[in-house]
Amino acid sequence: MVLRMLKLRETVVVDKIVSFHYKELPKDYVEDVGLDYSFWQFLYVDKGEIELITEQTEFHMRQGGILFLPPHQLRRGRVNPKSPPNLLIVSFDCRTSSLQRLRNKYFQVDDGKRNYLTQMVNEGRNTFDPSPLEKQKESIARRKNALFGCEHMVKNYLEILLISMIRESESHLPSGKLTSTQKEKQEKEIATRVVAHIDAHVQANLSLDSIVSAFSISRTQLYYIFKKEIGCSVTEYIKRKRIDKAKTYIREEKYNYTEIADLLGYNSVHYFSKDFKKMTGMSPSEYAKTIVARI
Repeated sequence: MVLRMLKLRETVVVDKIVSFHYKELPKDYVEDVGLDYSFWQFLYVDKGEIELITEQTEFHMRQGGILFLPPHQLRRGRVNPKSPPNLLIVSFDCRTSSLQRLRNKYFQVDDGKRNYLTQMVNEGRNTFDPSPLEKQKESIARRKNALFGCEHMVKNYLEILLISMIRESESHLPSGKLTSTQKEKQEKEIATRVVAHIDAHVQANLSLDSIVSAFSISRTQLYYIFKKEIGCSVTEYIKRKRIDKAKTYIREEKYNYTEIADLLGYNSVHYFSKDFKKMTGMSPSEYAKTIVARI
């Protein structure tokens, strides 16, 4: 009996690594000149915060966040001085068309995917010169006396990470023809995920564009699902959560109003005060007086 061999399909193939390093940015770091690379790159925030601005939108990246940037994507960056970030930056060449699904996508990494990153860095220490944890030179090279198969392991962990992220990106959206029950269930799941994302990033500079990008969903679909399941628009919900957080800050008396506005992602204390009064019927200072009166 002759058994037929089945050639395995390769859905994502990474052939070349351009850079692979861990970087600690200073609190005054600003990247004003738009950078444009000819290869794919992902940035993972291991600690702190950073703002990445692309041609399409702005990303407020926090600890555990990962952003995928396609080739020839102009972007600039600036650090939050109160929380300078540690970044894992991996640049690579990948001509697989399926990777386009991660184009300008931002995710919060779960424990499983964080493990892939950890294993990738561990293998990278044995693979590249300099090590990912050392100062990055203009280009990387193979480390002498490297462990057997370490390059292959880096490649495998990177490809597994990319495949996992593509799967997560696709899981946000309904696909195919669904029954009314299935559709309702998926809409509830999407609304729950978006709410959790907003609640976790209420102090970030959240925008509709960043949420649409993170969940691979259209503005129209997001508005319909959120309004149906939550009872208000995404923008209104974000404002409501920010004002709730502002009330907590005011009661704690740790920050002044300008600092609270900054913590909650407002461009100025004026816009913060305007939203606060619209949502509560009183200014922040008036609200503070009512707290004192109760005591």
